[in-house]
Amino acid sequence: MLASQITAVHLAAIECLNHASWEVDSVENRTSYLKAASKLSRTFAELTKVLDHHRGKGKSEQQITVVHINDGAQAIIGNVGRGMSGKNGEPHAP
Repeated sequence: MLASQITAVHLAAIECLNHASWEVDSVENRTSYLKAASKLSRTFAELTKVLDHHRGKGKSEQQITVVHINDGAQAIIGNVGRGMSGKNGEPHAP
């Protein structure tokens, strides 16, 4: 649905710019078309931002931490939270 709205807003903005360039009979009409094109362009940018956020591009970047592990050491890979005992992933007893 967002993609359809983005397409429609883009086409409307281009149409307004086209009218402002070629089919105006007064300065007021040209100004009106340019204002409409400006508002539609801002709407286009906002809808694109919403679509990016919806697709996961607007979220914070994933972080990867590289740690040097010495020979013979043990390491775990995965989601590790505070309060884990390290033994079967069980939390510490209160």
